[in-house]
Amino acid sequence: MILIKKTFLLFLTALVLFFCSCLNRENIKTVEKFEKKFGILNSKNLNDVVDEFESYLNDSYPTSLIDSSYKSFIKNYINDKELNTPKFSEHVNEILLDNSFRSNFYNYYDGYYSSYSNFYLSIFDNKDIDSITLKYLEFLESGGVLFDFDVAENVFLNQFDYTNYFHKRFIIVHFFIKPPNYCQYPSSPKSPDFGAK
Repeated sequence: MILIKKTFLLFLTALVLFFCSCLNRENIKTVEKFEKKFGILNSKNLNDVVDEFESYLNDSYPTSLIDSSYKSFIKNYINDKELNTPKFSEHVNEILLDNSFRSNFYNYYDGYYSSYSNFYLSIFDNKDIDSITLKYLEFLESGGVLFDFDVAENVFLNQFDYTNYFHKRFIIVHFFIKPPNYCQYPSSPKSPDFGAK
């Protein structure tokens, strides 16, 4: 009887490890497809910004895991009504101010900037993205405007998963990569609901 239990536990453990390994491989493939389509240099630059922002989060919230740190950052933004911008390095500031890099995130069409751009298309073309990311992209495709306070409270705080590669990058793009002549919009009457996590 004990041998059967041990064998069963061993089999169950092997099955769980195999399943986790398959999921991880799929996630890696999804990211690789995106980075290839988005461009190696663009992906590297965006990864540098994400890495430095996460270092800032680790310094600002040293007792929290990274997903909790993202949420704390968003909560502070909602409560303070202003963005506590990290002091980025000269390298990251150059990336954030580079118009050729920023043009990957915004299209200029009929006199206004649209978020539906190379960055979003590179993700959207990937069939293996999660449902929250897909709904977020569909909303942007429809011409929706994501207002800072509403999006922070209703989408980023309550619906995003900060272990997700793409969700982290949406935060960076939304808060730190702006089109030329960007102005802060007031809060919108209603923000989209992308569904529960």
